[in-house]
Amino acid sequence: MIDVVMKIIKERRSIRRFTQEEISKEQIKTILEAGRWAPSGLNNQPWRFVVITPQDERKLKLAECTKYGKIIERANILIVVLIDKDVMYNTTKDHQAIGACI
Repeated sequence: MIDVVMKIIKERRSIRRFTQEEISKEQIKTILEAGRWAPSGLNNQPWRFVVITPQDERKLKLAECTKYGKIIERANILIVVLIDKDVMYNTTKDHQAIGACI
């Protein structure tokens, strides 16, 4: 088991080029479920997800907010992870939890 985990850690890459391959709702649900299982202090799960599709006008607005806008524009699906300040209990720990979720 440790060998498998280490292999996954060592082979992780940041992807900046995307195909136009369809992403099913089931695949998106699986990704969101994996994030939901991330550890968080008091199990408060301070993250909220927004799934943005190519047709969503927020995609272009989001792309305008960063110098990496072209990457955002080319992505088929975006999963935006936000922090819910109403359920936060500790700024540092909750931001670390979001990092684990992502």
